[in-house]
Amino acid sequence: TINLYAQEKNFFDKTEVELLEKTEADISFALDGLEKEKMRRLAEDHLAHSELRMKVAQQIAHLGNWEINFATGIPIMSDEACRIYGLSPGEIIPSYESWLSFVHPDDLENMRQLIKSSHQTLSSGKLNYRIILQNGTVKHLYTETKFEFDQHGKPAGLAGKTLDVTQLKLAEEKRRLIMNAAIDAIVCIDLKGVITFWNPQAEKVFGWKAAEAIGRMLADLI
Repeated sequence: TINLYAQEKNFFDKTEVELLEKTEADISFALDGLEKEKMRRLAEDHLAHSELRMKVAQQIAHLGNWEINFATGIPIMSDEACRIYGLSPGEIIPSYESWLSFVHPDDLENMRQLIKSSHQTLSSGKLNYRIILQNGTVKHLYTETKFEFDQHGKPAGLAGKTLDVTQLKLAEEKRRLIMNAAIDAIVCIDLKGVITFWNPQAEKVFGWKAAEAIGRMLADLI
């Protein structure tokens, strides 16, 4: 609000007062508009920085997110989700069947069953699978999915996040090969004492085959 004062009483006549009031209203409106524009730009800058930070974080973590609207069937993929599938940022996988074409043949049937079960129960899903990129590269992925519902409680879409765990899987395989080649007996257990790994030397020392030991309690065998 702008206030105008005169040193003399009744310095402005009625017409001048009306003109000044109109001018004050116009100026106040303009200033208010400028302030709102400033706040809008600040909000846009903040959003842009937030989106940039998210993109950088996703790229570092090899984590991508995506969503599918059932009404359109068109997926929206983050830049990192595109990169995980060997696509350029902004590209999309146009259909469900197109996406299945990426899945490793040895994992395909299991994936179909897991997805079918998830759609029947409308429950969140956790999937471990491999994909083959167009250049032949094999990647190991971990995906979590969650259904989105409309105001009537009907499924309207599916959202998910996909983590590229290829390097982790390769490291695990390297560790397994090293432990299998060890001259000492090596046994791994989980927090409950259940055997998760049993190398060839452990078979010789304890007399149990790996297939017999894995999944059983360590206390029952040693």
